[in-house]
Order: sequence, then C-alpha cells, then structure tokens
Amino acid sequence: MTDGVTLSGAWTVPYASVAVEIAGLDCGNFVVGNDGTIFVPFGSDPDGLLTPGYLRSVSNRFSSDPSLAALVLTDSDSNTLTVYVQVVTGYVYSSTGTLLRPSAESQIKSGLGAGVGKTRRAHWVGVLFQSAQGVSMGGATLRDLILTDAGGTETTKSILFTGVLATPIDDDYGYDSGITWQISRPYPCTVVSVNTFIETSER
Repeated sequence: MTDGVTLSGAWTVPYASVAVEIAGLDCGNFVVGNDGTIFVPFGSDPDGLLTPGYLRSVSNRFSSDPSLAALVLTDSDSNTLTVYVQVVTGYVYSSTGTLLRPSAESQIKSGLGAGVGKTRRAHWVGVLFQSAQGVSMGGATLRDLILTDAGGTETTKSILFTGVLATPIDDDYGYDSGITWQISRPYPCTVVSVNTFIETSER
C-alpha cells in the first residue's frame, strides 16, 4: 500500500493549514496543495491507528453520513481498493469554558464568611464528563487531562470518555480561582458538572 491517502477538493483554500479527521481519527494539521489536495500519511493520528486495515474495517459504502468520502488505496503492485469512510477537514480553533469566580461561603469552603477579598487556590478538581477526549484544564496553567477507563488504563484518542475524573490541577493564589477547560483539537466534550477543592487564606 502507499504510505498515506490523498484528499482532493480543497481547491478554494490552497496553501491553507487545516485539520483533518479521517474515520473518527484526528490526523493533525496539513497544508493544502496548490491543486487543492491534502496528503495524509498513515499513522499520523496520536495513537497510530490510521492504517489500511483500519480503514477497511470501518468502511461502509451504504452509510447516509454526509461526510462520507471514497478513498482509493493503492498497493505496490498498483492494485486499488476503495474504502468509504468519514472525512472532515476545517480550520483549527479552541473551544473554552470557565467557571465564575467562587465567592459564596459554601463555594470557598470557608466557615468565616463570604470569599470576596480572600485569596484562594484551587488545588484539585472533580469533573463529570460525557463523551469527551483531548481536554486540558487548570487555573493559572492548563494541562492535558489523562482520561482512564474503569480499570485505570489511559484511553486512546479514538475512545470517548464518560465518567468522573478527580485530579490535581495547577493554580496560583489569587482572587479568582476560576477553573478553565479547553479543547483545541476536533474532539467532542460535554462537561456535565465541575467541583473544585479550594484552599482559602483567611485574613
């Protein structure tokens, strides 16, 4: 087989940098050629799952998915095989959510009244996710979250995570402690609820 697949049809945006998702796999960013083609090497997704075998296994020519594309795979003897898989391309952008500043007595876990004027630091967070991947979260600094299955094994990017994640986060003492999460790759992410664990400095 050739060492990748060639996508065509992006002739309206030559030389643009676009993200490519093939059969549900985030394959990274690529520059569109002057003829509107994009070459995507096999194994370019984070877990190296993009292979001819994988594409054959998920091919479905009868799918009604509007993003379905016919990809022609060619081997070293010039034999061809057409697979029918989802292909999505587009510009990259970040999707961000932030909690409001915790101020109420119950929110900052203080027995000495409301939190206005008190410095605080979020040191731990509990999050309920629904169908999520590729999420980073934090206070002062965002870092990638490690999502694991029920057995504690880190999930691959091709597996969406649903469940509760409890983890330490990076934050500095200040008046905000507004936790932020961000998605910068083409992954879904629904944040059902967030609970922060806050250290408060009483004056």
